[in-house]
Amino acid sequence: FTVKNAGNKSIGDKSLQAKIIPNDKLVNTSKEVVGFNIFNSKSYMDTGAGYGSSIAGMIKPKEEGKFTLYYELGVDEENPQVPLKVPSKDKLKRLVDDALKASLVVTLENEEIARFDLMKSKLSKREDLR
Repeated sequence: FTVKNAGNKSIGDKSLQAKIIPNDKLVNTSKEVVGFNIFNSKSYMDTGAGYGSSIAGMIKPKEEGKFTLYYELGVDEENPQVPLKVPSKDKLKRLVDDALKASLVVTLENEEIARFDLMKSKLSKREDLR
């Protein structure tokens, strides 16, 4: 997603964070498709998979930057370090279908600065999730 820095200081290091807060339907779909709640960091223990975020450099005042959240759901081929196999395309489609049943929370220096209901946002086109 795109972040606009409306402030007067550059942002983008560890001070800017974002996370997905799933509703119950999305949590249940995640558990059914992947085998655990991908939105709970403790659920990744012993899976070899992970999640994270990245931002394309510092965002200067009045400029925009791209912020990316990602979730690793497994590997395609056998790998002893990652015992989790990627779900089938049909199962992944179920996860994509429910992916917007959540809120996106943005924090700056650990203070919430924005919250978006993804079902009501402009990002309601499924193509944006791929």
